[in-house]
This record gives sequence, C-alpha cells and structure tokens, in this order.
Amino acid sequence: MDYSTTEGREYFYRSGEEFVEKTFENVKVRLPARQRALEIGCGIGRLTFPYSAQFEEVYAVDISETMLRKLREEADKRQIRNIKTFQAKEKWDTPGYFDYAYSFLVFQHIEDFKEIENYIAMTADSLKLGGFALFHFDTRSSNILYRIRNITPDFFLPWNYRKGIRRIRRNANRLRAVFEKNGLKVTEEYRPNSEHHTYLLVKA
Repeated sequence: MDYSTTEGREYFYRSGEEFVEKTFENVKVRLPARQRALEIGCGIGRLTFPYSAQFEEVYAVDISETMLRKLREEADKRQIRNIKTFQAKEKWDTPGYFDYAYSFLVFQHIEDFKEIENYIAMTADSLKLGGFALFHFDTRSSNILYRIRNITPDFFLPWNYRKGIRRIRRNANRLRAVFEKNGLKVTEEYRPNSEHHTYLLVKA
C-alpha cells in the first residue's frame, strides 16, 4: 500500500480506527474516567485521532517534530481540538494526570533499554491511581539469526533490519520487573511471547 496516495492515507487512518475499536473495547469498561489519555510514539496520529473521540483530551508524544507537525495539520483538517502534541524531550509528564496511557509499535524500535525504562517510569508516575496502560512489545526469544542481525553493519542489511527501524526483542520477565518497580500491575496479557505481546497494566 502506497501511503503517499489519498487512498493509502485513508486506509492508514482507517486501520487505526479499526485497531482502537478492537483493542480498547476491553479497556474502557475498566477505566475510572475518560478525561485524559497519553500516547507514547504517536507518529502522525493513526491511533491518536480515534482515541481523541474516546477522551476529553489526548497528549500525543513523539521524538519527531516533523511527525507532530503532520499530526497537527491533519487534526486541523478534521477540526479536532482536544489533542496536545509534545516532543519527547519536552515536559509532557505530570504526576497523577492521566486516566490511560498507551503505546503500540514503538518500544520495539528503541535500542536502549534504559530509554524504555525511563518512558515506563514517567508514564507510571503520570497515571492516576487506578489508571491503566496498554503497552506493546516484541517478546519473542532470541535466536542465532536474530543475534547475527544485531551485530551486522547496517550497510549489509535490508532497510527494515537497520538500527532505528528493526524490531528489538525484550525479555518478558525483565519487563515485568520494570512494571512492578514503578507500581504497575499486570492485569492481562495478549499474545504473550510473540511479536505482538501486549500488556494491560493498572497503577496500584
């Protein structure tokens, strides 16, 4: 699918609507309120826009100002006014502020685990007591081909296996330890030990 075409863009955003409709169904019945949501790694708003219809306000965080600019432009076209955008380096975290936080297809591309730990800690601190988070990771076990790929220079790799784009697999037990350290309790897991491993967490 060519996302630079009108048809491609429509499909891109429609797939986000379908994804949120499917994944949020089991979460929204648990939320104490739906005032504010936080998205880590919003990109150009594929999930931000459908979530903006579910909450009074959405904070959209990304490392790329270009992505955030495109998100704002699309939001203006759609006349959506309840989204606030932040670069990751800006002040987006506020203690006990959000009812819900989510991140999909983002943490799997972050090479430095300490950076992931920092995002989890900041997000946990920003959730209200009893608030929920839905986080996606790739928790497949490592194998010889995966390890060879990780030490091979980018020049010899297909573009989707290069640093910043390739998927980084994480140990599920290590993730659980980070969640617990930051007061996040695992309530459900979807597709464990796979590239689509998703955790539903509550701030206890």
